[in-house]
Amino acid sequence: MTRVASRSILSLSTIALAATLSACGSSSGGSSGDSASSGAAPLQVRAVKSESQGSCASHSTTMVEDHGSCLHLGKPAMTVHSVKSAKSSSDPQPSVIVTLGADDSRRLQSLTTTVSKRSGSQQRIAILVGAGSDHRVVSAPTVMEPMTNGSLQLSVDSAKQAKQLAHDLGGS
Repeated sequence: MTRVASRSILSLSTIALAATLSACGSSSGGSSGDSASSGAAPLQVRAVKSESQGSCASHSTTMVEDHGSCLHLGKPAMTVHSVKSAKSSSDPQPSVIVTLGADDSRRLQSLTTTVSKRSGSQQRIAILVGAGSDHRVVSAPTVMEPMTNGSLQLSVDSAKQAKQLAHDLGGS
């Protein structure tokens, strides 16, 4: 069963997510100078198409639970291909700071510009980590403003989760 730990707000310079997610890795190479490391978990962003109260009737890659609501997700809007870094932090709360490569930063800015102009549940995105049926929704924030700096702050429940997520993404 895929679950979202909590709802958050996406702001201009950073995505402050109160959830449990995992993401990508880091290394160098590729057109922007960065590419995902081969051992890192894929990070994917999907638009939330709609939200309904109660549990999801079924669980799949397109339906996830978020604190008593069922989120219906669209197709992947973006798969991250380059992560410059993924670092765990516990100050002031456990989180992972993910810095994207240049190409992915531009794609995230474009996506969040579009989503920030929507209303209601369609103003949300879901951030997933993993591949195929082995993915986890880390967060489903509301996008209030376009992301312009290519960094994501993914808040989690514990320092242990932060370290694991950073490791899953190829960082520390």
